[in-house]
Amino acid sequence: MNDLERKQARIVMESIAQMAAHNLALVNMIFEDEGNISRNAQILGAIEALAKQTGLMADQWAGDLGGSCIKASAENWLMPPIFFPDEEDR
Repeated sequence: MNDLERKQARIVMESIAQMAAHNLALVNMIFEDEGNISRNAQILGAIEALAKQTGLMADQWAGDLGGSCIKASAENWLMPPIFFPDEEDR
């Protein structure tokens, strides 16, 4: 891969990871609204799983290509917020 291709791939992967992080934030906001949980739980669970997996892959590729990582580790992508009781946002 030449330098231009590497830069382009890094930018794409960083963008995917950032979008996945935003998606996770929206999922967390919806889960906090108990009025929507009963009718949307399956859909939200699928969105959350997809966002976590996509974000993790993109984050790892972005880091491998010399870009910045959004959440930096598999734990930060895959573990639920309760796993980090002392952290405001992971």
